[in-house]
Amino acid sequence: MELARILTGGNYPLQETALPVYDSDILSDGELMMRLSTWHSDEAKYYISGTDGSQGSGDAVDSIGILRGSSTAIYNQMEENRRHYHLTSTLASVATTAGGNFMPAIINPHATYFAYYDQTTAKNHTHAESGTAITITSIEDYLTSGYLYSTDQTDSAATNVGQLRYIAEDDGTDLTVVSYTCDTSTDFIKLLPMGHRFVAMNAAATGLSTIIAAVSCVSLELRDNYMTNKSSPRNLMRYSTHRSLNNQNPATFYGELVQLDHCYRQIVG
Repeated sequence: MELARILTGGNYPLQETALPVYDSDILSDGELMMRLSTWHSDEAKYYISGTDGSQGSGDAVDSIGILRGSSTAIYNQMEENRRHYHLTSTLASVATTAGGNFMPAIINPHATYFAYYDQTTAKNHTHAESGTAITITSIEDYLTSGYLYSTDQTDSAATNVGQLRYIAEDDGTDLTVVSYTCDTSTDFIKLLPMGHRFVAMNAAATGLSTIIAAVSCVSLELRDNYMTNKSSPRNLMRYSTHRSLNNQNPATFYGELVQLDHCYRQIVG
């Protein structure tokens, strides 16, 4: 993830804060972090990845902000950062009893973040069809005014890639779009509509994952979608310009996320 904007009117300087972290794996640049679940009942006071990969209700609870560098990169700069970060390994797994590990992070309860839609989590269409009603069994029924995009990031031999379609209606089985063609090699991702709160993060908590059914995470809200490709910079997605586009591969999509359960300001409701 990366900083998108500050929602308050003031001019907040961007300052890095040393954040105590703990994880059994390498932490990533831009990874969303949250408090350990036992923060209020245990001596250990450190922050962990914003997801355990299950896209469950525990994701992004008591979140704090995003990391400004991977644990590997920070470790490689250890000589000049030793006083601030005390990073003793490329693996952020040193317990607080041994001094802990620290990493730089953006912390601002009024910040929003760009999270890329992770196309490596794309799903395969289960059958071939062409038309305006695309059947995806057990698809969540909250995608009206979102988008469907066909990609080749899961299957390199995928066909019909680069189609971007606005979802005019979603009944939990069929998506109503402008004419769309797919077969069983075609991969797709779903781009969530504005205000969507069933947000699934990828395993590294750096991007958004495509899950067929609705997930139970409700601690993040999607504020808006953006697109960039080889011919244009990142631009806001709207019906008038993104309703039906072809030959868009490769393209990158971003969702702007608001933290609803920031540990310094909780507004879940």
